[in-house]
Amino acid sequence: MMTGCNRSTASVRRAGSAAIVLLLIAPLAILSSSAPRASAAFIGAKIEVNVTSELGSKTYDVGVTSTEDTFDWTLASPVSLWDSGNLLGTITELQVSLDGDPNAFVFFSVQAGNVPTNFTVNSALVSFTPIIGSLASASGGVTVTDTTGNGATLTGNFAGANAFQAEYNNGVVFASLVQPALAPGLTSTQSGSLVNVAMPPVFNIQSKFNFTLSPNDIGSGTGNFTVTPEPSSLILAAVGAIGLAYFARRRKSVIECKHHLGSQSRASSPKRAGFFVALARRHFLIAG
Repeated sequence: MMTGCNRSTASVRRAGSAAIVLLLIAPLAILSSSAPRASAAFIGAKIEVNVTSELGSKTYDVGVTSTEDTFDWTLASPVSLWDSGNLLGTITELQVSLDGDPNAFVFFSVQAGNVPTNFTVNSALVSFTPIIGSLASASGGVTVTDTTGNGATLTGNFAGANAFQAEYNNGVVFASLVQPALAPGLTSTQSGSLVNVAMPPVFNIQSKFNFTLSPNDIGSGTGNFTVTPEPSSLILAAVGAIGLAYFARRRKSVIECKHHLGSQSRASSPKRAGFFVALARRHFLIAG
């Protein structure tokens, strides 16, 4: 026959088995479930390319009007930027991909005018529902091509002579990457990356290039900035909660069992005493 304490112990064992199963499947359930996508806001944002030299300054921009959480745009044909009859530079290729999940990607290819030319190439600002607890990664690379046979240079204008910068929360620098590319021959390439960095709360991101290109030479580049909600904190929280609940219930059951056994022992003591008293009396009467 199973006592109350035994039944309680069995119940705890069953609960323990269930807890172990939950501990095993909880991480898989969390990882397999899709986290809510951040809701992006692109209305009013602009893709911008600015060209500046001693000959003047001009900006080419494209408004982002998408009401979806993604936006992809590609320049249909090369665009030459002029100021007062002077050719400042040419945008030969430009591609931007924005995602509210979020991600900001930009690819470009440009050619300088007859003098050293400064280019800025900015993806549109990606704004979204604030993300708390995330990992961020950024990568960038540039290639400079000599078209005149006298060497070519692409030198960044961000801190440390870097050409690419990943920014968040209205201009906070996450990463400044890509050292100068110097081509004594035909081409030269530079790249850099920063991956899986824990972030504070984030509500917008942007990829930016800013560099000076030698006269008549070609510069191209790719930049990407991604923020990903971190699943590990969710897994730890779930597993921890299940484990604490199980061990708390087990401790409570053990205490109740000890209390129950102690009560049974105390209850049986008077009965044993009464038996020995009766036995003594009987022996006394017989002896008498």
